[in-house]
Amino acid sequence: MGLNIVHWLLKLLLKLLYFVRYEGRENIPEGAAVLCGNHTALFDPLFVMAAFKPGQLPHTIAKKELFKHKWFGAILRWAKVFPVDRGQADLRAIKTALDVLRRGEKLIIFPEGTRTDDPTESSAKHGAALFAMKTDAYVQPIFITKGHKIPFRPIKVIFGKPYKIELDGRKPTQEDYAREADEMMRRVYALGEVKHG
Repeated sequence: MGLNIVHWLLKLLLKLLYFVRYEGRENIPEGAAVLCGNHTALFDPLFVMAAFKPGQLPHTIAKKELFKHKWFGAILRWAKVFPVDRGQADLRAIKTALDVLRRGEKLIIFPEGTRTDDPTESSAKHGAALFAMKTDAYVQPIFITKGHKIPFRPIKVIFGKPYKIELDGRKPTQEDYAREADEMMRRVYALGEVKHG
C-alpha cells in the first residue's frame, strides 16, 4: 500500500510541476524489456516510472553515488533502484540486471551513462545492448523532451515501438554490442526528431 501512495503522489507532483504528457504507452510490451532513453535531467527515471502502474514498476539502474546516504539509499532500493559502479565492470550490477530481465520484468537504463544535452557528442555504453541480447528481452526506446530542469515547463515522454535484437543464433561480439547500443540511441533520438552522433 505504501508504494501505491508514493507512486500516486509522484505522478501528481510531476503532472503539477511539469505538465507531463505521455505518448505511445500502448507500445510497452508484455514481459521483459530494456527501457532505454535519453538523459538530460535528474528526474528522467521518475518520468518513466510514473508511466507504469505501481504493481508493474520497472527496476532502475543508477550510479552508486546516489546510495551514499543510508536513508536515501534505502528509499531507492524500496523503489526498485539498484546501484552500479560506473568506474569498472560491476559484476553485481550486471547480474542484478540480467536477473531482473530473466524474471520477465522491465529495466530502465540510460545507455549514454550520464546526463547529456548534446546528442551529437554523446556515445552509448554497451550495457543496455548486452542485457537485451543476453536475455532476449525487448528494447523499448523512450524519448524525453528537454527543458524540465526548471519546473512549469511542459515535457513529453514518447514510447517508441519495441523491438528485439536478432543475432541468427550466433554468439554476440563486442562489435555487436557497440553497434546495437548506437542503434538504440538512434531510435531514441529519432522519436524526438533529434540528430544523433
